[in-house]
Amino acid sequence: MIDDKASLADGISEVVDSEGGTLPLPADANGEPAGLTAKEKKKRRSRQRIKDREKYMSMRNEMLKAIQEAKDGLGAASATIFDTETVPDDDDRVELFDSVCEVGGALQEHYAWACPDERALRILSEFAPLVEIGAGKGYWAHLLRQKGVDIIAYDAIAPSSSSSSSSSSSSSSESPRKRAKKDSSSSSSSSSSAEEAGDDGEEEFWTNVQHGGAEVLSSEAANGRTLFLCFPDQVSELALQCLRQFSGDTIVHVGELCGDVGTLSLDQAPWGRTTTEAFQVQLQSKWHCLLRAGLTTLSEATGRETITVWRRSKVCPLMMPPDSDDDDEEEDGKDSEDDEEKASSSSSGGGGGEDDDDDAGGAMELNGSVSWWRYIPESERLPVDAAAPCLVHLMKKYQK
Repeated sequence: MIDDKASLADGISEVVDSEGGTLPLPADANGEPAGLTAKEKKKRRSRQRIKDREKYMSMRNEMLKAIQEAKDGLGAASATIFDTETVPDDDDRVELFDSVCEVGGALQEHYAWACPDERALRILSEFAPLVEIGAGKGYWAHLLRQKGVDIIAYDAIAPSSSSSSSSSSSSSSESPRKRAKKDSSSSSSSSSSAEEAGDDGEEEFWTNVQHGGAEVLSSEAANGRTLFLCFPDQVSELALQCLRQFSGDTIVHVGELCGDVGTLSLDQAPWGRTTTEAFQVQLQSKWHCLLRAGLTTLSEATGRETITVWRRSKVCPLMMPPDSDDDDEEEDGKDSEDDEEKASSSSSGGGGGEDDDDDAGGAMELNGSVSWWRYIPESERLPVDAAAPCLVHLMKKYQK
């Protein structure tokens, strides 16, 4: 017997009868499935709105659609290029790799170095308002602005002119080429717009991207915003400069990081091609990861890109007192004892006073030991347990 009510709560509008045909489930006067409580109907409508919104956004996400079409064209072997059993011939492997690089390079040039999907955009939306440094042509910012997210985007390739075309509205959903054509036909002054695609080699932009780099983070414009970095270090240590300038407490990073979810290229290992070693050491030393999620990629064979959220860690000093005289005597012997007596007599004959007290206190602090520790609240700690599918059975807790 079919539990109609449970099925309806999941949004199923028809059931399969005993002969394999489909039978529509009864509906009320408003078109809602019959038999549901008001709470269940509300939940069902909310779930349907989410599905409709994600479907709508995926239709507007040109890069995601292009990647899906490209993966279909490349075939399943593109995900296992370096599996010698799947692709045993070297020439076939080189040809397939070149095809992936050619298609991937074209997508990166036109859109962005990483593909935003609905989950990644939802994660970023949670930490708005945002400031993106190294935004490229602004594709991520373009999609976020379509969702109504407050984001300001900067890149060194953006025009430094203070003038900006009114066509760079955050709500625009046109491609950069279409907007540029409209701009050039509506006003002769639009040639300086960030969105223009002129014949003189100017970059095309998906949305308004301002000229700037890490220095923006110390300005008032960046106050109270989350720092967003997406493959920032193509030719420089921009990410490290951002880390030094940023005074906020949250960073969202998109790309490769050191570890088991980074690059699969031994030439680029372990840091990957997104950010430098210096940046990643600083990030993982003074910040802690709150979230990590995979991104849609053209080929899983070349790397595993992620979106990660980082929070600045609170630090606490551990002040250890200096070693006692007895410890020094035992360690250094009689010579050390004589030196201490001379230092003591010299100090006692100096007349005392506030300056002497300060000097003594400074010596105590200098001779003592200070170590720094991070504190990460339990609610902000990533799970420690992890296992590949082939060993997940070992993670089950023993039960009598």
